[in-house]
Amino acid sequence: MDSEIQYISYKLFADPVQVNGYLLYAPDSKEALVIDPGGEPDRIMKDLQIHGLKLKYILLTHGHFDHIGGAAELREATGARICMSPLDAQFITDSRWNAADFVHRPPVPVFPLEIPLKDHDALYLGTQAVRILATPGHTPGGISACIPGHLFCGDTILKGELGRSDLPGADVPQSKVSIRKKIFTLPGDTVIHCGHGEETSVAYEKKNNRILCQEQKGRTFAMEKIYRILCINPGSTSTKLAVFHNQIKLDESNLEHSAEVIHRYPDIVSQLPMRKEAIYSYLEQQGIKPEEIDVIAARGCPAGRVYHAGAYRIDRDMADACLKPENAVHAMCLAPVIAYEWVKDFGIPAYNYDVVMVDEMKEVARITGLPTIKRNASCHVLNTKAVAREVAEGMGRSYDQVNLIMCHLGGGCSVSMHEHGRITDAVSNGEGTFSPSRAGTFANNALIKLCFSGIYTEKSLKDLFANSCGLAAHLGTNDCREAERRIEEGDEKARQVYEALAYNIAKDIGTMAVTTGGNVDAVVLTGGIAHSRMLTGMVEELVRFIAPVIIRPGAIEMEALAAGVLRVLRGKEKAYTFAEPF
Repeated sequence: MDSEIQYISYKLFADPVQVNGYLLYAPDSKEALVIDPGGEPDRIMKDLQIHGLKLKYILLTHGHFDHIGGAAELREATGARICMSPLDAQFITDSRWNAADFVHRPPVPVFPLEIPLKDHDALYLGTQAVRILATPGHTPGGISACIPGHLFCGDTILKGELGRSDLPGADVPQSKVSIRKKIFTLPGDTVIHCGHGEETSVAYEKKNNRILCQEQKGRTFAMEKIYRILCINPGSTSTKLAVFHNQIKLDESNLEHSAEVIHRYPDIVSQLPMRKEAIYSYLEQQGIKPEEIDVIAARGCPAGRVYHAGAYRIDRDMADACLKPENAVHAMCLAPVIAYEWVKDFGIPAYNYDVVMVDEMKEVARITGLPTIKRNASCHVLNTKAVAREVAEGMGRSYDQVNLIMCHLGGGCSVSMHEHGRITDAVSNGEGTFSPSRAGTFANNALIKLCFSGIYTEKSLKDLFANSCGLAAHLGTNDCREAERRIEEGDEKARQVYEALAYNIAKDIGTMAVTTGGNVDAVVLTGGIAHSRMLTGMVEELVRFIAPVIIRPGAIEMEALAAGVLRVLRGKEKAYTFAEPF
């Protein structure tokens, strides 16, 4: 496991005031991030050189001059990308909004906003995440950065106080909401690094913050109940775990299981003791006892049937079904079994949410040329629904008010039509484009010939289609970064194959567009490969005539699990039971 993120604190002179800046870095990867370089960028450059660091990001908690003044110079010197909330974008060029006029100083050097940040985003230094919390109030786009045990909050909180409220865009009631719902849900010993003055802590501010404590005298505030949520997401060669306080992620780990370990087990079910032990070891390392968990969110369900969108309560019926060999087709099926043991032993409720086999497809889309075969909308339901909700919110609308084409780009690719809150059709993984390691679809005759060639068994052909096709077959690598490196070096074959990948993704997007007669509000590219500017640029060039293209790289599956279960706990959604008929 990589070493934890380290940080260096600065008192920077941002004429005519002093501001706290912070340089965060991962010792192993040597990647760094600077928070609020309001002035004296040469000091930060010197430390980058001393420690042999590469500055990857410039993170601005908000848009006031004393927090952004050195950003342009640092960007020019290092090539680092500037990250902040788009809600504060106008602060960059407007001296009234960024308060430079307020202190009669020259305008700050202008710079581009390259990475717009929102709540629950993450910036990675090596494999270590810096989590983003939206904490508006001091400014409309105020954000905070969180690493285990530490919060860098800009001017949202100053020790014992709130950030000043006499500047354009300030909203004191909103500041209080941000503090109570975001910052005060963190553990009490979390160190708060402020934009000015001394550091403080969550526990200290709860007890001593002058503004908040005065407000509470003589009356009791109904504080939001805090649930500690454990999310479990087993993959083929790893088990992803995350702990949330409500929607605030406190920790996330990816417990890897080597090929040597996986090959010891003849089937998925026999991996159960190994996976359980890995989870219990993780919790022990985190100092968390199983009985201290309030609820479990497990990604996985038995195969062999379809499900409603939303939550299912994990009970004995579901756990028993997961253990049947015909249903245990993926390691995800073990998550409900592990969760149900805690239901029995500790009385902890457990749920899954937006499982892979959610079926909302319209009937006309199911029909194929062979009556015994019907299509289904199997796709990356959990991530695409969660991202779709965020995109709709960004449009000022609800999920059930928009039509979005959601394109998940990862080890497997799927494209789905989210029509007024339902996935009404999809080009599922294996039905459309090839991907870094998967085959995609073929002409019937070619597939039949391959099946009866005598070269493959059913199992070996499935393994070939899932693990050794796509980029891996054409280029000998399933790593898009390697493919792009070759293209930049002039490799014509790599360029052709990569263009074909983008071309096929675009065709699948076009297929979904016709299902609503072209009534599409946006095309959204998400998943791990959406980090690639080259690939997303190729796709966007081909499909932007359909609708605006929005790029939301990465996956928020753990966040989606926690948020979905939280909606159930708060009574906003009903949970189904496994025994209920579809």
